[in-house]
Amino acid sequence: MFVQSWRHSPKRYVGRAESSLAELSKTPIDFDSEAQMEAYKKAAGDYIAAFNNTKNPEKQNEYMEKAIEIFKTVRQWESIVACYNKMVTVNPQNWMARGKIIDYLKTRAESGEIGIWQHLESNV
Repeated sequence: MFVQSWRHSPKRYVGRAESSLAELSKTPIDFDSEAQMEAYKKAAGDYIAAFNNTKNPEKQNEYMEKAIEIFKTVRQWESIVACYNKMVTVNPQNWMARGKIIDYLKTRAESGEIGIWQHLESNV
């Protein structure tokens, strides 16, 4: 029973993410290094797994914000929006996440991307 609960423990995922990030911080970011980009994405995925395995709303926000920061670091904009969408799905009253989605869509719409205004309207 202990093994199963540890397997899904948020602490396990957070520890793995922190360990990966500590290792990654030893070298400058190389956006051309596929291995390095995958390592960053895996660390973000560990924070998302921690989010998925806790019921505490404050901890969920903390874990997802850490994943979002990693995705910002590696310029994974769609992944950032997916994180905010997940936050809203779990907590529809999360107005901060809703606002971030709207800001992102507004920026894309103002840049001339076709069809974004309809998507923006559905998120308001």
